[in-house]
Formats: sequence, structure tokens, C-alpha cells
Amino acid sequence: MNPQELHRLVASGEDSGTQFKADVRNAHSLASEMAAFANSRGGQIL
Repeated sequence: MNPQELHRLVASGEDSGTQFKADVRNAHSLASEMAAFANSRGGQIL
């Protein structure tokens, strides 16, 4: 991913395929997002 692609993703905001995580110290929350993406068409966690 190049900087322009990253900027576009951030500007588009969160949706069912893109989630923003500011604090990844909560392993359960991160694992839940990863499981949801794994059980669907995938996604991106930024």
C-alpha cells in the first residue's frame, strides 16, 4: 500500500471492510475484528 492509498482509506472512514484501531492493547477487541474479517470477505485494520 502506498501513501496515497492509505490516505484514501483513511479519508473514506470506517465501514464493514475497514476498521481503525487506535489502541491495540485490548487483545479481545482486536481478535474479534480479525475473526469477523476472517469469517467474511476479509478487511483491513488500520
